[in-house]
Amino acid sequence: MLIGTQMIAKGLDFPHVRLVGVMAADTMLEVPDYRANERTFQLLTQVAGRAGRAETDGVTIIQTYRPDHFAVLAAARHDFPSFYREERMQREVFSYPPFCEMAVFLATHSDEVLSRGAAARFERELRRASLPDGTVVLPASPSGIRRIEDKYRYQVVLKYQRWEDVRDIVDPAFRLVKQRMNEYGGACRLDVNAQRIG
Repeated sequence: MLIGTQMIAKGLDFPHVRLVGVMAADTMLEVPDYRANERTFQLLTQVAGRAGRAETDGVTIIQTYRPDHFAVLAAARHDFPSFYREERMQREVFSYPPFCEMAVFLATHSDEVLSRGAAARFERELRRASLPDGTVVLPASPSGIRRIEDKYRYQVVLKYQRWEDVRDIVDPAFRLVKQRMNEYGGACRLDVNAQRIG
């Protein structure tokens, strides 16, 4: 019997494994991230791939509180096309990549009030500006992982069509808030299309 965290699903080859069990397989679906479905599907298919490397077929048992969720169902069947179709449709409906570009501002500080305040200030600066039509600013909110190493994390998500259209608005707002946070011993970062630029 092998018991472990997500690490056992990635890149390790355990010979003669015929049975794999996944407990609370849907916990990642609760993370407020548009990639949660994709990550759940990916992890479940990787874990299921651990079984069946013996000379006989393997079996995977998935324990879940959301047995009807399309990511869980598709992973259980190794049905990549149906997962792709549903995930693509959802991202298009809710305007997430690849149907838009996206920037994520993140403020961190040991004082939650300062972290939340920095994110709120960044949001206000964006809303005061003349952003292009179709640009969406999601309200300042706790990050998916709200606290790491005694640092509170708050974020603002910005969705737009092209970075070039919003850069001259986002950059000054980011520099302003980052400078203030540095003065208070905190930190800010900006990820643009999954690439950190500040």
